[in-house]
Amino acid sequence: MLSVLFESAQAIPGRITLYFKQIVLLYGWLPAIMAAGISLRLYAATRPVDVLLLKTLPDDAFYYFQIARNIAQGYGVTADRLAPTNGFHPLWLLLITPFFAWLEGDAAIKAVLVLSTVLHTLSAILLYRVIKRLTGSTEGAVFAVLLYFLSPLMWMASVNGLETSASIMLVALVADRLLAMDEKPSPSSGDFLTLGALLGGAVLARTDNVFLVAGCGLALLLGQRLALRERVKGLVLISGAAAGVTAPWFIWNLATFGAIMQVSGVILPYLERQIYMDLTGQHLLSWATAIHTWTLLQDGLMRTVVWSGFGQLSTWTGSVVPVTLLVVIAGGPLLIEPQARHFLRRRLKRINFLLIFITLLFFYHLAARWVYREWYIMPITWTLMVIAGLMYAGYLDLLSRLRLNTVGLHRWAIGILFVVLLIRSYNIWTVGIYPWQAELIRIVEAINILPEGTRVGVSDSGYPGYRAARQVVNLDGVVNNRAAAAIRRGNLAAYLVDNQIDYIHVNRRYLRPPIMGPDFWPYLQEDGIFQRIVADPASQAAYHRLPDDGKIDLGTPEATRFLGSGWDRAEVGLEGLWANNLSAILYFTPGKGGGDYLLQFSGTALNRPDVPQTVTVSLNDRPIGDLAVQPGAPQHYELTLPAEALQPGLNKIAFTFSHLYTPRELNINMDPRRLAVWFDYIVLQPVE
Repeated sequence: MLSVLFESAQAIPGRITLYFKQIVLLYGWLPAIMAAGISLRLYAATRPVDVLLLKTLPDDAFYYFQIARNIAQGYGVTADRLAPTNGFHPLWLLLITPFFAWLEGDAAIKAVLVLSTVLHTLSAILLYRVIKRLTGSTEGAVFAVLLYFLSPLMWMASVNGLETSASIMLVALVADRLLAMDEKPSPSSGDFLTLGALLGGAVLARTDNVFLVAGCGLALLLGQRLALRERVKGLVLISGAAAGVTAPWFIWNLATFGAIMQVSGVILPYLERQIYMDLTGQHLLSWATAIHTWTLLQDGLMRTVVWSGFGQLSTWTGSVVPVTLLVVIAGGPLLIEPQARHFLRRRLKRINFLLIFITLLFFYHLAARWVYREWYIMPITWTLMVIAGLMYAGYLDLLSRLRLNTVGLHRWAIGILFVVLLIRSYNIWTVGIYPWQAELIRIVEAINILPEGTRVGVSDSGYPGYRAARQVVNLDGVVNNRAAAAIRRGNLAAYLVDNQIDYIHVNRRYLRPPIMGPDFWPYLQEDGIFQRIVADPASQAAYHRLPDDGKIDLGTPEATRFLGSGWDRAEVGLEGLWANNLSAILYFTPGKGGGDYLLQFSGTALNRPDVPQTVTVSLNDRPIGDLAVQPGAPQHYELTLPAEALQPGLNKIAFTFSHLYTPRELNINMDPRRLAVWFDYIVLQPVE
């Protein structure tokens, strides 16, 4: 007996050494991963804000900073100090507003990014816990955390100034608590109430997390582990707790704005649909619209793959090939081998609530809203990391049953991936996620040299509104409920005049009648990078006065002031312009003297040879005549505009086309634009 104890005591140092090596191999990478990820985020958080504008901060983040600053300074819940807004998610605004009360200038923004770092770190820790709960595999948990915490697009998106990190952290906390409940023989009422409160917090973090509530509810209701009575009781408690947490927000929305949904969630889909219908002439209930939605879903899938870290290039090669390799290398054997397949199926069943959540989330934003931003993707990426950890754990389990050295394999896999992700982080940081936002800095510089007291309307107004020394008003309605209401009425131009907005700088996609209102172009006069708002008829008439020779040379900057809606952009190396809608509008003020005017233009049609392009010309909404415009080389066309149809001051000519085609449809090239007639020039001269 003593000899056995002695031999065992002699073996203790060797066992301790072995256990120590295993701990280092399995756990040693986790502190390194966490330290590297936190360091990257804190490095970003301490950069100048104008640098971060190109790297990690989307324009939308500055809406939060603007509203939080206004609240801290006593102006209320407003972006422009003109009217209240609900264009935000309340939990994040509540968390960051104190920073703008305590700190000055950009220090508040940097504090917000440090908070984002803390929350995203918590979501990585919860990811580790969730995979350990599901598999017991430290290796699988470390692998998932590495992918999640060091993939460059994901860690850069975690310090984007938006609600992203708070939302993911709450999604992760819900997943951890639900799995913990699942391990109990009989969850208590307190467990259900806690889960409901967390779900309510997740909805306040991002409204679309309501699909997580749906996922949890469906998983609980359809599950067979608990008796039906317990399931119903759980649903009632969860729903009640979630409703209690979210009720103040929805009640405030309803009382202040007459709707429970925030304006930012409603107006962008509305804009996308109006632009689509105006550009294509298609109804929303058509095969063309269904195909368009399918294209959006494909593009959204590719973007999800890229932002999940499996592919870093915005091409199918860069995105799909890495995923395919992952599925073939890791997923293939797991799906073929029975024990591995059983391993995956059991664990995926336990996270069915997450699978329901991300499926609903994906289709909601792309199929229902037609709007998909990178921060919408982040809860999906967290769930995909859970699945990646499950697959990795299952793969190592399969290899261990084949008597391979899984510890050594894990060490090499983690080490190589660690280095690759750091290199990719450096490469992507160098370029930044938003290099095109340098344009916003130029806009602010242009705004700041305008006269004091000037009011400027901007569509993407987050950064300009936060930085500019003049008052900036949001015009896409994201944080401006009154502008959003004007857009939905189809008369944003009237809002500009009524609210005494002097200049606008907007996305030209929005400059179309269904959004701005009929005959809005005379209100706009080109002025540098802005368009000046002119409300009085005399100034409008003077601005649109014809040149002495009556020639409007389309495609030149000088012709811009005559053009209304329905014209395509000027093309490099090509004189003239395409009409890209079923109607193209031209505004002009005649010269001195009365009488008839001769309309002349040179152009060519884009159409099938067997389908003639008929152009109906109207003057001030009065039809004047039809012209059959031919394809091929440009030809000369003319029509007399009778004096009785002309009016003093501003006049409107409408060219209405019988059909639109794309060059791709006609096998000319791959150009997807829908076009009607190409105009070289238009001449308007009095008939002598």
